[in-house]
Amino acid sequence: MNGFIVVFKPTGMTSHDIVSRVRRLTGIRQVGHTGTLDPNASGVLPIAIGKATKAIPYLSEERKVYRAELALGVETDTCDRYGTEVASSEDIDRSKDAFLEAAKSFIGLIQQRPPIFSAIRIDGKRAYDLARSGKTPEMKLRDVTIESIDLISVAQNRFLFDVVCSKGTYIRSLCRDLAKEMGSLGHMSMLIRLESGIFTAENALFDWNQLENSILSIDQVLSHYPKIQVDKNAEKRLLFGQTIEKETDQTDEFFRVYSASGFLGIATCKNKQMKMKRQFI
Repeated sequence: MNGFIVVFKPTGMTSHDIVSRVRRLTGIRQVGHTGTLDPNASGVLPIAIGKATKAIPYLSEERKVYRAELALGVETDTCDRYGTEVASSEDIDRSKDAFLEAAKSFIGLIQQRPPIFSAIRIDGKRAYDLARSGKTPEMKLRDVTIESIDLISVAQNRFLFDVVCSKGTYIRSLCRDLAKEMGSLGHMSMLIRLESGIFTAENALFDWNQLENSILSIDQVLSHYPKIQVDKNAEKRLLFGQTIEKETDQTDEFFRVYSASGFLGIATCKNKQMKMKRQFI
């Protein structure tokens, strides 16, 4: 079994819990996820099985879509509802207009400071480990891109919204910063990941009995790369690690290579010289 499944991770389970379950159900040790989803969040978690684990570096997952809820009034050390309260504010503007005006400040390329309770490594140690030991790690600003923030509903001091953003964006930090831009304090009270690149909630696995029927092929997931067909002789040479001459009008760095045998793998092609980068046959 080689390919990807899209698991809709429930709240309370770690990404590793999902990997362990897939290993048990398939009997395959070679299983991995494409990027951690917080235990307290739910939603799309792409899982690679078998040879598909070697395809993870070639995925296009820059674009993420989340549904989140901002709760005004209390800031926590984790920037979500599971943390310890560190400050509160009674100055709360619950209006839709206040949120929409604040959201404008975060559209485009911005600098964001991750929460101290995060998996970022500082001098070889996870920030959350440092924070749990009583230290206050210095979290450096990082460039992230927010494509859009769409407000869905407002209920008392809670704002439900969808956000389209780049990989590496912390929605907990976004909620913290949105609250401050609104002249208050706040935290993220709920998070669902709806999309991660081509992986969406619509094709997610909810019933474990349907695991085998939910497999996405490796080349299907890598469809953002151009396709190149080669003959049997070229296939043999490529699979033996040799370079072949191949003319292409494409300027892409990587290509999906096919022959009569099917999908061979990912290749590079520069100056008409093609060589396999990763085999999947």
